[in-house]
Amino acid sequence: VANGKFHIVVRSDLAPKASEAFLPLVRANYYSGTYFHRVVKNFVAQVGINSNYHIMRPPGPKETVPDPVLPSSLSNVRGTVSFAGGNMRLGQIFINLGNNQKLDNDNGGDGSTRPFGMVSQAKEDDMELIDKIYTGYKEGSGQ
Repeated sequence: VANGKFHIVVRSDLAPKASEAFLPLVRANYYSGTYFHRVVKNFVAQVGINSNYHIMRPPGPKETVPDPVLPSSLSNVRGTVSFAGGNMRLGQIFINLGNNQKLDNDNGGDGSTRPFGMVSQAKEDDMELIDKIYTGYKEGSGQ
């Protein structure tokens, strides 16, 4: 079981729409006190259901525009961060625990699952902390 803080480097230059959705949630402390609710070893660690969800709920679904897929776009490799649920961007994010480039083309390859950032490498222990998250919480068949 891990407990602590980690840092995400947001790449608004590569994923401006996803960054525009993520940063206001961070500024509103939406992720404070949240728990990783889905952790699949060597795949993803997912977070973003606030325990006080009814009070701190992010805006409801709306039509969003995916970030363009560019040659410089990030790929879903270990340590990168993406929104779960594609372009809806309702607050749930996942950290890639392994190299998951197959996710790059989810949703028809429209860019909605492309990462908008990465776990900071400035502090060596940030990704080590992520690796210590309990992997017993799973959802869905075969995960």
